[in-house]
Amino acid sequence: MVSLFLDQAITVDFAFKLTVATILFLNYSGNKNKMFAWWSLGWLFFAIQAFLNRLLVYVKSTSLWLMHDIIWLLAAVFFFYGIYSVAKEKRYLRYSGNYYRFLVLILTTLSFFSAYIGIYLYNSWLLSTLPISILTGCLLLISAYYYYHIVIDRKAIYNRLIIAGFILYGVQDLGYFFLRPIEWFTPYGYLLGAIFSLIFAFGMILKSKFEALRIRRINLNRVREIATLYSVTSTVSRGKELDQILYSVLDNLIKILRLDGGIIFFLNQQTGNLILKAHRGISKKLVKSLSKLSSTQKGVTITAIKENRIVLIPDISKVDVALKDALLEEGIYSFAAVPLRSGSKVLGALDVGRRRPHKFNSEDVRLLESVGNELGIAVENKQLIEDLDKAYLSTVLILTDIVEVKDHYTRSHSSDVARYAMAIAKEMNLSAAEIEKIQLAAQLHDLGKISISDKILLKPGKLNKKEWNEIKKHPERAVQLLKPLTFLHKDNGVLDYIKSHHERYNGEGYPNGYKKDQIKLGARILSVADAYSAMTSSRPYRKEPLTEQQAIEELRKNSGSQFDPKVVEAFLKVLEREKEKNERY
Repeated sequence: MVSLFLDQAITVDFAFKLTVATILFLNYSGNKNKMFAWWSLGWLFFAIQAFLNRLLVYVKSTSLWLMHDIIWLLAAVFFFYGIYSVAKEKRYLRYSGNYYRFLVLILTTLSFFSAYIGIYLYNSWLLSTLPISILTGCLLLISAYYYYHIVIDRKAIYNRLIIAGFILYGVQDLGYFFLRPIEWFTPYGYLLGAIFSLIFAFGMILKSKFEALRIRRINLNRVREIATLYSVTSTVSRGKELDQILYSVLDNLIKILRLDGGIIFFLNQQTGNLILKAHRGISKKLVKSLSKLSSTQKGVTITAIKENRIVLIPDISKVDVALKDALLEEGIYSFAAVPLRSGSKVLGALDVGRRRPHKFNSEDVRLLESVGNELGIAVENKQLIEDLDKAYLSTVLILTDIVEVKDHYTRSHSSDVARYAMAIAKEMNLSAAEIEKIQLAAQLHDLGKISISDKILLKPGKLNKKEWNEIKKHPERAVQLLKPLTFLHKDNGVLDYIKSHHERYNGEGYPNGYKKDQIKLGARILSVADAYSAMTSSRPYRKEPLTEQQAIEELRKNSGSQFDPKVVEAFLKVLEREKEKNERY
């Protein structure tokens, strides 16, 4: 008579193992992990084995018992293959995969024949079970060993539970041969099996949850990395001035990476000294201290540049570095110095910090290294472009001087126009950047005349229609000559000022016939400065220049028609002030 307790124990064992198989199968469906697929098969076979245990209580059949042993053995094999698949991917296996597959095949075959002989030749289920229980127990213990060595965080509670489940189940299988004959222990053996499977299942549930969180964190970090790199590259591609690019990169890094401060140093390739080029989130006092940083000092930034590697300081208070006291006073506790690389060349360093101790992980390092490389390449490219622009601009300015040398009447005309235009711009309270653009436009405004024949430029009489049309082309020709200068493109304004400096306020000028606010303010200022300089200097068509007073009258007379009234008013104030100054001295 089968006890109710035994029947219930076997049922619980079957239910728990089937539940574990279902949990693992659902996990496999979610992440397609091969290990979960093998393990779900293993627990399914363990559940089938538990079901056969229940049948064997009521039906004594040698075939059924042999099937029970085979399914029991296959379950352990599936567990081993689950671990094997992961160990193979991580290249943890000492020998080739074929070796392990062949070994398991041989042992399984021998165990099967041993069980067959025990059942059919000796009619002993104990003899048939002995090799199966030994091999099954060993495979589960080996699985525990490999799992312990291939998991990343072996101290995590879920990994400990899984390893404990393997070991407990393996030990139980090894002792099955000795404990199974003890009738009073049999129900408890099944209940222990159910508890061991529950431990394993609980570990797998926790692992699944933490794995999902880990994958989510990795995905978020990848999104953050992509966003950061996109921000850097888009800033570099859109930026016109190098300083603007550097500050924009720092702003984006601080925002995306949740930093508290950032500094960019350039390395002077000739002297080896550091030049502070941009900073965000730090006080003027610290900026002053950093500006004095010498390449001979022992510091994080110096080390990063000299050794061409990222230097990480999780807690500045625990290390001896340059400006340690200044950084701690600022509240900066964790620090990273990233070399700005272009190939093998180090151009400087990007320093970032947080106002709390922070241990930088491998994802932080990879991201900062990518940013350092992107920024380093961008900096070198921008520097090369700026050097080319400077060289080209120097050539253009020489050509401008050649134009003035060709026409001795207009010698120093460009410098005079630049001086007048700057004075007007300052009087109108324009920004320093705008004044600089107007000065450059004034220096280059007559460059297009280099392509015009000397016969036309130096003709003493009135120009005919064809000659006048040729003269009117010089603003657009100047723009064509200046197009290779990349920093003059887009919304810089200089090319527009040059092109439109002969437009008239009433729309009767050239080349486009713009009027009033259609003409940019810089061009309206150039128009007044250019006209005044022309009127007060000798020209082929007018030997005697106008006096200052006559030129002023002409400006007043044409204010509102040829010239912007506000610009004329500002220039007259400048001239009045200059006159008073000259009379005083």
